[in-house]
Amino acid sequence: MKTAFLPTKMKFENRNAAAISTTVGAIIIIVIIIIVGVGVYAATRPSSTTTTTSLTNTTSTTTSPIIISSSTTTTSTTITSISTTSTKNSSTTATSSSTTVTGTGTGTGEQVIIPQGAASGKNFDPSSITITAGTTITFVDQDSLAPHNVWFTSVPSGATNPNTAAGQSSQYEILQGQSVSYTLTTPGTYTYECQFHSSWMQGTIIVTS
Repeated sequence: MKTAFLPTKMKFENRNAAAISTTVGAIIIIVIIIIVGVGVYAATRPSSTTTTTSLTNTTSTTTSPIIISSSTTTTSTTITSISTTSTKNSSTTATSSSTTVTGTGTGTGEQVIIPQGAASGKNFDPSSITITAGTTITFVDQDSLAPHNVWFTSVPSGATNPNTAAGQSSQYEILQGQSVSYTLTTPGTYTYECQFHSSWMQGTIIVTS
């Protein structure tokens, strides 16, 4: 009885060992396949970082500065247009507002300048002048700071005040670029001032025969 049982037991153990060996081998093969598959997938998988960078670069390149440039150009053109219009209007006003007083004299012309900065303390240039009867004197305003005028405060006996002859009222104005002219025919001394700055803007004209 004992001798018959031992061979049967050995056969059973050998079968179990073979089955276990087969199972382990299958597991090892499966693990190797998985490892190889993961490696291949990792090697062939597209890089998400590269794609993101590409998209970022594309977005940066697509952003166009043309709108900013166009806006700047339009603004510059508008400012230039306004500046040009303003200059033309100013020039037209100065020309049309010039006052000229003429007389019967035949002397040569003289010029007195109202200089830039006259509103801040400068006087007529020259402030005193001697002319012959019949000479026309033109006062030219070059000051951009404030309006001025030429107002005669005294005239020789028998002479008509040049402001009255011109129909000019007190406080009339001449602006930068404008001028006013008077022809003086009666010999004597004429004094004048700028009514707006009379403390320092005063002048004298001596007319000889």
